[in-house]
Amino acid sequence: TDELAVEIKSLGEPSLGLCMFKIYVFKFIGIIAIKCGHDLLNFAKPILLDKLITFVKEKDQKLIVGFFYIFLLSLSSLSQTLIIQHYYHGIFLVGNRMKIGLMTLIYKKSLKLSPSARKSTTVGEMTNLITTNTQTFESCVYHLIGIISTPLQIFISTWMLYKYLGYATFFGLASMLIFIPLNAFFAKKSKLIRQVKYKLQDTRIKLMNEILSGIRVIKFYGWEISFEKMVKKVRSSELMNLVKAAVLSTLSGFTWSCAPFVVAAVSFLAYILIDENNNLDPNTAFVSLTLFNMLRFPLNFIPYIIQGLVQLNVSLSRIRKFLLRDEIKEEDISHKNQDECAVKVDNVTFGWSKIQPLLNNLNFDVKKKELIAIIGKVGSGKSSLLSGLLGEMHKLNDGELNINGSTAYVSQQAWIQNATIKNNILFNLPLIEDQYQQIIEACCLLPDLAILPSGDKTEIGEKGINLSGGQKQRISLARSLYSNADIYMLDDPLSAVDSHVGKQIFDKVIGPQGLLKNKTRLFVTNSLSFLAQCDRIIMLENGSIVQIGDYQELQSKPGKFLEFLKSFLDIKEASQDYIKNFSENNEKVEDSKQIETNVDQVVSKRIEKTFGKKEKLGEKLIEKEKIQSGNVKLNVFLEYLKACRLWLSFIFIFLYMLSTASDMGSSYWLSNWSNEASRNKNKLLEIYSNFSNYSNLTKESTVDQSRFFRLGIYALLGFSKSFISFCANIFFVGLYIKASRTLHDKLLSSVMKGNLRFFESTPIGRIVNRFTKDVEATEDSIPYSIKSLLECFLGLISTVTIISTSTPLFLIALVPITAFYIFVQRYFVPSNRQLKRMLSASKSPIFSHFSECQAGVSTIRAYNAQNRFIKIMQDNIDEYLAHYYCNTVSNRWLALRLEIIGNIITITAALFAILDRTTLSAGLAGLSISISLTISGNLNWFVRTLSEFEANITSVERIIEYFEIKHEPEWSIDETKPKSDWPKNGNISFNNYSVKYREELDWVLKNLNIKINPGEKIGIVGRTGAGKSSLTLGLFRMLEYYSGDIIIDDVDIEKIGLHVLRHKLTIIPQDSVIFSGTIRMNLDPFEKYSDEEIWNTLELAHLKDFVMGLEKKLDHECSEGGENLSVGQRQLICLARALLRKTKILILDEATASVDHNTDELIQQTIRTQFSECTVLTIAHRLNTIMDYSRIIVLDNGQIIEFDTPKNLLSNSKSTFYSMAQHAGLIHT
Repeated sequence: TDELAVEIKSLGEPSLGLCMFKIYVFKFIGIIAIKCGHDLLNFAKPILLDKLITFVKEKDQKLIVGFFYIFLLSLSSLSQTLIIQHYYHGIFLVGNRMKIGLMTLIYKKSLKLSPSARKSTTVGEMTNLITTNTQTFESCVYHLIGIISTPLQIFISTWMLYKYLGYATFFGLASMLIFIPLNAFFAKKSKLIRQVKYKLQDTRIKLMNEILSGIRVIKFYGWEISFEKMVKKVRSSELMNLVKAAVLSTLSGFTWSCAPFVVAAVSFLAYILIDENNNLDPNTAFVSLTLFNMLRFPLNFIPYIIQGLVQLNVSLSRIRKFLLRDEIKEEDISHKNQDECAVKVDNVTFGWSKIQPLLNNLNFDVKKKELIAIIGKVGSGKSSLLSGLLGEMHKLNDGELNINGSTAYVSQQAWIQNATIKNNILFNLPLIEDQYQQIIEACCLLPDLAILPSGDKTEIGEKGINLSGGQKQRISLARSLYSNADIYMLDDPLSAVDSHVGKQIFDKVIGPQGLLKNKTRLFVTNSLSFLAQCDRIIMLENGSIVQIGDYQELQSKPGKFLEFLKSFLDIKEASQDYIKNFSENNEKVEDSKQIETNVDQVVSKRIEKTFGKKEKLGEKLIEKEKIQSGNVKLNVFLEYLKACRLWLSFIFIFLYMLSTASDMGSSYWLSNWSNEASRNKNKLLEIYSNFSNYSNLTKESTVDQSRFFRLGIYALLGFSKSFISFCANIFFVGLYIKASRTLHDKLLSSVMKGNLRFFESTPIGRIVNRFTKDVEATEDSIPYSIKSLLECFLGLISTVTIISTSTPLFLIALVPITAFYIFVQRYFVPSNRQLKRMLSASKSPIFSHFSECQAGVSTIRAYNAQNRFIKIMQDNIDEYLAHYYCNTVSNRWLALRLEIIGNIITITAALFAILDRTTLSAGLAGLSISISLTISGNLNWFVRTLSEFEANITSVERIIEYFEIKHEPEWSIDETKPKSDWPKNGNISFNNYSVKYREELDWVLKNLNIKINPGEKIGIVGRTGAGKSSLTLGLFRMLEYYSGDIIIDDVDIEKIGLHVLRHKLTIIPQDSVIFSGTIRMNLDPFEKYSDEEIWNTLELAHLKDFVMGLEKKLDHECSEGGENLSVGQRQLICLARALLRKTKILILDEATASVDHNTDELIQQTIRTQFSECTVLTIAHRLNTIMDYSRIIVLDNGQIIEFDTPKNLLSNSKSTFYSMAQHAGLIHT
């Protein structure tokens, strides 16, 4: 952050706000002009009202004059209606353009972040910027226009009031000055609170992203409850800040709601004190009432402007800070065309941060078409070297780095997109069928495609969740081949495949005779058996190149390489000697090869059928997001009310009804007062008014006392209305905060209980969308909609009541008006509701694509595919915009018709007042017409808020939808809970056990019958995709479709709680998952163990020296996904987790695939000693690690084809295991 601060200072404080202003200034000017025109026309109403009241009072005027005034009122109202719809259409389009522009900008920036910037910016924070902060710009246009239009409305209202009240107006307006410093204080505090709230929201989203990314590990370890508590803790802090912000907002709203009646009361007080002859008549009273009502809106809107500008300022600051973060410097890498040199590194130092070097003084050249092997121990810098060459690290000196050609990259942990296998390989490039077929054959993918439900059309879940590690790695390799690049960066691509397939891939793809023989290859590997076929070898140790040369050269002279190689050969020879002790004559290798050939032929026939077939069951994994249709179901409303507490909701509604009653009372009182004043005074009086003024003057001698009495009652009623509203709003804050907490916690609990199928078929972005936009709706837009809806509904009821009691004939006209209104409302709301649902669903692909790309950003940059992915993001945004535009224009369709209905009501009220002027008092006529002038806005706002409420309540509908997802079985069952020391022995039996991932798919394991004795060490081998990892998923009950049973120490695991089972098993999974936080937290998230136990465990996991060398030791911060650790180090941390738990049964799922052979041997020794009395199941690709195991299971296509001791299996030269050992170089042919 210090570096960032220095850079920003040197840039001269660039302003995102100024930049946005320059882009959109002319659009803003056009919209402001439209709004000002509307505001000016709005003031024709009080002038015409004055004329109409005079007309009613003066009975001798001709009726045609009254009709003329009504015509002018109709004309001005219609003009206003048309203008205001253009205005709203304009602000929504501009706001959305600003939002979409920033979303695209943030996405583009996220693809350019430097390593240090990426380390300090989490995916959660970036997601929050795109979902929440950009949303502020959509609503800010309204507030920004308000900065101009609000003062204009206040100025014109004041000028017109001056015409009636004289200097008394300024006394009233001066009283507003007390509200300005008060609201400035509220705004300042609100900004600080919102900044904290956004940071907490970032933390929560980041945590949810990590939980969803590592859900398998969390379920393996039974950590759901503990992680749930962590999220709830952050959420509680977030809600506390939300409460503070809501209370401040309510206080601000209260002060401004008091403003109109305070201004009116002070103005009238000054008016009657200035001149004792000043009094009310209907003209003065109701023109003033109208003007004060017109003044009420801009005054009430001021707190929303302040709140909106505070949010805008916070969002601007956050987005600006992100956009100014450090970017990868493309100039660090030159791309000069050098004849024979593909890669030139001359005295280059790399580091993940700008101040701490990791790779020092690198010097080497790579010629074109050369195959360079890069070797070294765990953490020596092998993967970092490739990252540095790809520009993913900071270049810390002036050394020269030249890359001559395009690059392709196969990362150590394969990045797989949520797409079909074919699209993952094509990577948005056009299909060339022959090349494609050749590549999938070379990458040994044909047998896998034959097994998968729809061949290469099978959809892959996010992060390849429904593929084995080997399959993911080979698809990643196939992607690199299809890109047809010049230089290939291969980061241990064979670590996740078994030795048989690894050798085939090396021969067909990477090696001297492979598809890449004419390409430059930098090949990081822990498989030292391939070194002899490489042109040169680079050996790294502690971030430096210690030796470089060809295999013969390095082998012939003493040094680090020879020591490293010798230890590997010692391990290999030990395995070979071990095999020789129980091997018989190993002659008939040809038989096993013949079997392989026959198998391959059969597979090829199957694959031909696979590619020709149409879509079948299982092709689609990711389910399309469900979009509800029809009315929002009653249970959705009930669920929200239940979350709010039903009886508390009724109290809130009752308080709002009291507030409306106070407002109505003040209007009637004003009518009475003005009529009395008119009868008792013949003078032409100058004015009073806002909400309510009443006077009960009966005698000349009591005029003064009566005026002050009326004023006192008016002030009391006005204050009552505001105070009751304030109490109701404070009460409401508690209601919706409780509802938001309840819904979030139930959503979180339901998702954490979701089964594996749910997480495979649902993109992370879609789930995160529930925890961001939908949860935010429960604490922001839904409460706002409910409050606005209630205010509008009660306002409409009071308006219709006042007009009907003033002019009963209006009730006749009300019937057709109401019918038309209901027709429009019923026609509009269902369409708008469905459009809103579609709009909500169209946001999920944006968030899914964004979070997916953040996981594979280094791969995207390596292939120079940024523009392709930006295009995908833009397509997703275009889809969203199509729904947004339909939603916006449908709102304008509605508003136009509602405004016309409102205008008809105003004209009808005026018409009946004119026709009934012989019996109607001027006071009641003025009350009826002045109140009707507000109905147009109320009607518009009511249906808009009704549709907004129905649209927003779909967020609750979407949250409730996730309450009903399919859950795993119970975590704990007291009735069947085994003894605390279970399992004592570690005896495991599989009885006719079959399992499949989904009901419609084939069985992945078929009729397994295995009995594993206590303390046995069982190796599990087989081709990738044979069902090895599925066996462990079955043991942990992660798959729900199964038959048969698994018995552990005489307990059927199906009958006990999941957490009871999973807490008694330990797994070191294939994918090492590291959560952001300290090393201590990653080893012991819930602080069960002492520091001494943790250090002992680190020593056993061969990590102690590394952790001791860190500045903060156990408190060293791991970045999101463990990005600041090597993959090998991550796997060792996972090993340390297992050592801490030390249960009776241990499962290792290719747990040492990413470490070098020497470290692997040390780990195996640790497992042999520390788990000597435990039952161990090991899925292994390195066969030498399981040669001393009790028995070996060989799986093929979900069936056990061999299950015996290594001795017996290797005694049979026709056995599959014998063939695998031979390919691994453990048997001399």
